[in-house]
Amino acid sequence: MNRVLASVTAPVLIYIFLVIYGVIVYTINSLELPPIFSLAEFLTIYLISFAFCFFIGIPLSFIIDKIKGIRGINYTLAGGIIYVILMIKNNIEHSRFFIHVDSLLTYSFAGLAFFISLKIMEILFQKLSVRYSK
Repeated sequence: MNRVLASVTAPVLIYIFLVIYGVIVYTINSLELPPIFSLAEFLTIYLISFAFCFFIGIPLSFIIDKIKGIRGINYTLAGGIIYVILMIKNNIEHSRFFIHVDSLLTYSFAGLAFFISLKIMEILFQKLSVRYSK
């Protein structure tokens, strides 16, 4: 249950990460900020990333949790690996292989956001189970 709730809340964190990253990059490059705070942008990012988290993130999280190591790093690396796999698929279909650093960071942020959401849900469910089991 907590994985499903994590897939619902992770897109919000992904949006927050993207806004912070966008503000930093645009500030460093002295560019004017794009309209990243609109409701349409939020809904677009939310719907796409929710589908991604629900259909890919939940099954992949079972595999990632079985891997030894630091879970947060494993989730972040999984996001980056998914991007590389998609780029290899793109190379096979269109004969173009190009890894864009911003896109790689975005997928890594998505993996990290799913991990943070999952960790919050685990802590929340643990506290609720302790509280209501007495």
